[in-house]
Amino acid sequence: MIDAQTGERLPFGNIVVKNSKRGTSSDIEGRFQLVLLPTDSVLIFSYAGYEKLELNIRKASCTVNCTIALKPTSLLIAEVKVYPGENPALRIISQVRNNKDRNDPEGLDSYYYKAYNKLVIAFDTNDLKVIRDSINPEKIDSFALRAIEFSNRQYLFLSESVSERRYLKPNKVNETVLASRISGIKNPLFSILATQLQSFSFYRDEFELFNITLDNPISKKAENQYFYLIEDTLYDRPDADTVFVISFRPRPGHEHKSMKGLLYIATPDYAIANVIASPAKQQNFSVSIQQLYEKTTGRWFPMQLNSDFKILNVAINGLSLYGSMRSYHRDIYLSPGLRLKDFRSVDIKINPDAGEKDSVYWSQFRAHDLTPMEARTYEFNDSIGQALNIDRRLVWLTAFTDGKFRVKFIDLDLKRILNFNLYEGLRTGIGASTNERLHPRLRLSGFAGYGWSDRLWKFGYQGAWQFLEAYNLWAGAGYSYDMVEAAQPQFYFYQRRNLLESAVRRLYITGWDYVSSAYVFVSWEWTPRFKNIVRYNREFRKHAQPYYYYNPDQSITQLTNGIALHLAEYSMEYAPNDVVTETFLGRRTVRYTFPRYFFNVTQAFSSDVGEVRFTKVDFRANFRFGRRRIGFLYTEIAGGHIQGGAPYGYLYAGRGNLYNGDIARLRRFALADRHSFETMLFNEFSMDTYAQIMLRYDTWNLFFDRKPRRPHIEFVYRALYGVNSQSSYHYGVNATAPSQVYQEFGIEINRLFSANGIGIYYRVSPSQISEITVPQILFKLTTK
Repeated sequence: MIDAQTGERLPFGNIVVKNSKRGTSSDIEGRFQLVLLPTDSVLIFSYAGYEKLELNIRKASCTVNCTIALKPTSLLIAEVKVYPGENPALRIISQVRNNKDRNDPEGLDSYYYKAYNKLVIAFDTNDLKVIRDSINPEKIDSFALRAIEFSNRQYLFLSESVSERRYLKPNKVNETVLASRISGIKNPLFSILATQLQSFSFYRDEFELFNITLDNPISKKAENQYFYLIEDTLYDRPDADTVFVISFRPRPGHEHKSMKGLLYIATPDYAIANVIASPAKQQNFSVSIQQLYEKTTGRWFPMQLNSDFKILNVAINGLSLYGSMRSYHRDIYLSPGLRLKDFRSVDIKINPDAGEKDSVYWSQFRAHDLTPMEARTYEFNDSIGQALNIDRRLVWLTAFTDGKFRVKFIDLDLKRILNFNLYEGLRTGIGASTNERLHPRLRLSGFAGYGWSDRLWKFGYQGAWQFLEAYNLWAGAGYSYDMVEAAQPQFYFYQRRNLLESAVRRLYITGWDYVSSAYVFVSWEWTPRFKNIVRYNREFRKHAQPYYYYNPDQSITQLTNGIALHLAEYSMEYAPNDVVTETFLGRRTVRYTFPRYFFNVTQAFSSDVGEVRFTKVDFRANFRFGRRRIGFLYTEIAGGHIQGGAPYGYLYAGRGNLYNGDIARLRRFALADRHSFETMLFNEFSMDTYAQIMLRYDTWNLFFDRKPRRPHIEFVYRALYGVNSQSSYHYGVNATAPSQVYQEFGIEINRLFSANGIGIYYRVSPSQISEITVPQILFKLTTK
């Protein structure tokens, strides 16, 4: 069954033998089968939103391999007003919710299955009707003609994969790619992309579709958001008494986060048998999904997931791209007895031999043999890929997105080439590390840089070896001499999400330490979301500005700047919901999630100058609350404590983002940093104990529809409490803690001009540095 206008296949259509109860339904790809029909039979074809079609077998032009084309309904139906208690579809939807726990596959304790996935991308030749030559409107553009010829021969792109998936309630999922074939590419690195297009189960309150979160029509609050209508009733399903076909669409004012489509509800289980859905409001692409469920060992389970999409904002000579994704599930085992220890591995793993499977292996999993177009796509694209060496170029591109330039077995660090800050001035240098082409378990790295204002070389080197792949266990040693910002906690695994913000703030830092460090370390992962490192570090730290430290309780006989300490350090990061993949390039996080927890503990246990001993504990936690409809509240909670006297570089200065030097105009032209106090001067405070909270409420869709060019408003609140019990031990720096809780408020209008916006910030606490006047209200540029 197909659409008579577009040629698109119609899944889950109804076929009934007239004047009988015999019939069937088309599958998820529009195919159907009826055998041993009497020659005088009349078939009735129906589909929601299409005109019914009656076909007399005796008069039909074909008896096998027939194509049935249905015409979309052309009549405009007036709006139907359904009052509470009068809509029978609501009763059925309510029963679906009541039976969710026993029908939702993710309500099972565990399951296992294998999936065959196929992704196709091609030109949308339906666009050709609007492409005309500029001189002769009746003549199709020459590029369009070539596109037609190309599209009749092959697709632009084709990929297949076979994977096995394990699930453990409530949210543990492992996927292993067993086989992969990508047209033009031998490397299976990108085979995981095709399986991430839609949520596995349609029972979730929020359904993920192409990285967009939509409200599900069977969620608890859906009745106030959706309108439902029974379109048809089917009686031919072998695993159900009756199947109700219910259309759903958003009520006025709810279009932005809603879907539209059809639900096929099977009784007496009131389970989802089929789903056809798409976003009610299309944006940069149009997309529709279909899901087919069948009953296996007494439970309903997804047997096939389809996605069809068209990219609207990307076109080649006016031609848009469309794609289709097909996933077929087999070898299904419900409640196979999986345990938590079976999920210590990464979320997605690509087997090393995934790209080497032969045709015999593929024939076991393909739902249908390759068509001539698909075979030509592989043949043509593979020849192009080999000629252009696309595999190596893609690996090079992957490294480049990480800030590296790959030259054979060496990766050059682009971030090391050119830097600037007010203290070092222009800093030029180089950084490099070996990659997996030299050896998959060996990592050698080094850097060197020269500051043209302080006239000093900074350099370092490190070597590491991976001992245990399952736990990503590395051990190594190294040395570095470099500059770090003084009095700031350093969380080893923390990575900033916006490189521009971090780089601009670094320009104005005035409190620097020169640090010489010789160290050994061991790092490992209990799980891919729980990272750990232990370091033993012999460190010499000297403050770049005139500074002296003296603690009468320690064996220091005179004022000193520059103390050698032996440090034992432990650092960890725990992000329980991250999605981590493992390929030949190593492990990487492909989905960054909240909450995130960081923890450090440092023990300084001896000194070359005297008995400087202290214990330092730091923590940080990041959360995100809310939904796109009402906005997100980003919360950062951090704190630290030092037991015993410590030099200034190990204290807490507060993360200020306001220049405190002699050039006053630099305080008037600044860029905001999303994780700093905008109205706090650099090095304004000094604390040995502190606690802080940073709140950011991103209104998201509350005031503006979230579109690429729409601005949005964010409200900011930050607070800091700190004490310094040994402020008299530090000379040459500001060693006082805030006299009260430091607070600031802010409002940002982001994305006013592309990625840039403006923010206004109000400082509640007064300045504590008398020689610098800090206004209570500041304006800054923002970037996001």
